[in-house]
Amino acid sequence: MSQAEAVRQAIAVGMDAPSDGVEFIMAHFGIEMDNKKFSLAKSQQKIRDAKWCIRQVV
Repeated sequence: MSQAEAVRQAIAVGMDAPSDGVEFIMAHFGIEMDNKKFSLAKSQQKIRDAKWCIRQVV
């Protein structure tokens, strides 16, 4: 599983805070990640989601 997918899974279960998300990812997937990486991946995912929504409207 990629780090991006792990972040998506963490967000899906309500782990929005970086410290909570990093802890969840380590416990469930065994992937080490720091808070900065989690936050960056979360931001990138929000951008992707927004672009997807715009494409669906147009």
